Amino acid sequence: MSDSEEESQDRQLKIVILGDGASGKTSVAMRFAQEAFGKQYKQTVGLDFFMRRIMLPGNLNVTLQVWDIGGQTIGGKMLDKYIYGAQGVLLVYDITNYQSFENLEDWYTMVKKMNKETDSQPFVALVGNKSLCLFWMVVPSTCTLSQRTPSEQPQDMRFLQILFSSCRECVPWTRLF
Repeated sequence: MSDSEEESQDRQLKIVILGDGASGKTSVAMRFAQEAFGKQYKQTVGLDFFMRRIMLPGNLNVTLQVWDIGGQTIGGKMLDKYIYGAQGVLLVYDITNYQSFENLEDWYTMVKKMNKETDSQPFVALVGNKSLCLFWMVVPSTCTLSQRTPSEQPQDMRFLQILFSSCRECVPWTRLF
């Protein structure tokens, strides 16, 4: 075994993608893992898995397991098992569908509920998807859950990172992971 092989470290991280159906969760996962974009919509039933290995500075090999959860599962009996053990959660909404943005609070509540017994909460980021559709945008980029008045916003949602992406044109999906 060479010195570089001995020094390399391996780590596995689980990232769960949640949000309403047709918000682009599968496109985010597919763009990241396979560097591809499917032009036809196909609903995810239950969940789908994607995987990608990356090398981080310090010779750290990381395998990212991306769990693409079907949007219809918010009330599903398996959701807690899908979320359990995640180090990261991407809450995805469609910028052309205001209801998908409003429903993020429900998705986030589920994440918090599923992890309340654990020592640590996963890192959570909001992802406004389909950013190339600015002409049809109904959720302004300045409208975030963090800009609600204190009485309207849950205390623990104030520090979520917010990113915008377009999986169709690779704008900038790599920052999500």
